[in-house]
Amino acid sequence: GAAPGKPSSALFQSVVESAAEHAAEMERVASGFGAGSSSRRPSDYIRLRSAVYEKHLKLKVALAVDHFNKDHKKGFQFLQASRLMPLLQGSPAASAALAAAGANIPNIQRGIMAEDDLAACMGRFLHVCPGLNKVAIGELLGEPDTFYLKVLDAYTESFDFSELKFDAAIRLFLESFRLPGEAQKIDRIINSFGKHYYGANQGVFRSADAAYVLAYSVIMLNTDRHNSQVKNKMSLESFRRNLRGVNEGADFDVEFLNDIYYSIVKTALRMSDSGSMEVSEQQLVELHQLSRTPRGRMVHTDPGRHLFDTSMFRIVWGPAVAAMAAVLEGQVGDAVVDAALAGLQLASTIASQHSLEDVADAVVSALVRVPMQITHVQLGAAGGAAAGASTPGASSRPDVVFGRSHRMCAATRTLAAITSRHGDLLSSGWTQFMELVVALYRQGVLPDAFCRALNGDGEGGLVVREGEGSSLRVRRAAAAKAQAAAGASIFKSLTSMLGGGSGTDLADGVSGGGAGSGPQGPGGVPLAGLNDADRAAALAAEEAVGRAAFEDVFVESKFLKAESLGHLVKAIIHASGPIPRPTGPTPAGGVGGGAAAYAKGGAGV
Repeated sequence: GAAPGKPSSALFQSVVESAAEHAAEMERVASGFGAGSSSRRPSDYIRLRSAVYEKHLKLKVALAVDHFNKDHKKGFQFLQASRLMPLLQGSPAASAALAAAGANIPNIQRGIMAEDDLAACMGRFLHVCPGLNKVAIGELLGEPDTFYLKVLDAYTESFDFSELKFDAAIRLFLESFRLPGEAQKIDRIINSFGKHYYGANQGVFRSADAAYVLAYSVIMLNTDRHNSQVKNKMSLESFRRNLRGVNEGADFDVEFLNDIYYSIVKTALRMSDSGSMEVSEQQLVELHQLSRTPRGRMVHTDPGRHLFDTSMFRIVWGPAVAAMAAVLEGQVGDAVVDAALAGLQLASTIASQHSLEDVADAVVSALVRVPMQITHVQLGAAGGAAAGASTPGASSRPDVVFGRSHRMCAATRTLAAITSRHGDLLSSGWTQFMELVVALYRQGVLPDAFCRALNGDGEGGLVVREGEGSSLRVRRAAAAKAQAAAGASIFKSLTSMLGGGSGTDLADGVSGGGAGSGPQGPGGVPLAGLNDADRAAALAAEEAVGRAAFEDVFVESKFLKAESLGHLVKAIIHASGPIPRPTGPTPAGGVGGGAAAYAKGGAGV
């Protein structure tokens, strides 16, 4: 926050002290200036170090801003305790610091200043520090205490009003804080502005008082012209008449006053903390002034740029992931969907390089929402009515709907790639992943390989409910048969009820009934009763989910880090639902009855 060429000693001392925290990183950067790097100038290394130190200081300043906005006195105390602002010479805090300094007295003395120097440092801090409450700044600047009058003068002098039009200068000044409501405070603040503008623009006014009176008149004009409660607006003639003889007995130039009058009439002064994101003309002027200082110049330096990668990615990943997630939910073409999925996968890769768990969880959450749309498809429903049926009479079987959607297939493959490569980063993302696995299982979209992989070693794994068998093919076949015979299902159920359950259901498929008969795809997908387009969609779904190989997540889970594995186990428990409990009296053996009920009822996945 110090002016170019005049660094605050406390700020400099804080920079020196923070060097130890970045020593390891700096050594790696410094190695880039060894042999073979003669084309790089040592000044690049110094600038890089300064940027790293400044980043560290900004974290401290952000905490100071939070304290200041609650109580400006506590904010200044925090700044002084953090050695970001000098101590007042002769104050109790300065005496205590010197007493505890020991051999470090010279460094402590550099952080102690006289009242005038401290006021100058504080005034510039109020001007350049971002995030400060503008109301608090205005109230502080209007204080009548001698020290705060010095702070006000230092604050005003930190603006560069040279060669600025009067109305542009007063806009720039008043936009930086909220003008207090008390007339005496306003008078002190405007008096300081007029004195500094007069000193920066010789020849415009004959005295500082003339600039002060004109500034006050401009504020009154702004209130008159832009207050809806004022009915009789001030005219140009009235404005000029009020300023006759103000400039040390002389009148202001007519064109000078005309330009000020019409500027205020056209655009009101911003004297409050506006929530608008619009960049004002005065802000552009301030940026232009900053660009002419050493601080405003862009520095290009190759070595050590990686030190800022994590910070930059933390800034951009949130909006970027949200934008790509919105693309997946919008009505866009397949090429745009593929580009968004590639972007999400790239975001996960970058997050893994910087160990940012929240990014991977957000990406998985965005991807899961796409294939989860399959839950809106009713299993075994008649064709044509379900979501995703593109043509009349098309099948609404879940796997067919899934295969017709390029978005679902592509998002599933991307999700599988991320969970396989970056599973160690996932925490809450495992919950959404397990919800999708359960949904695909219940809709009969998961391939038979999923069950076989989780049951192949005979040491636990997937537990299927009674009547479902060990193959998901049976359930898909039964659903296909139910869809083909949808018209006769009511009469069949009634006959089954009257005849003691002789009708064919899911259990028929398990025992080898005809539910599994008919043409099938290479993965056991029943294709009977489907037209060519629906057959292709069913096979596409089988291929997409098969290539995703969700079973690998569970089979290879032993390689996950302990923390991520714990989150996965919790997600599996949550997805399994409540454990069935016996409803009748507890049989002999107590707990054994509950275990038997659990074994009989099953818990799904």
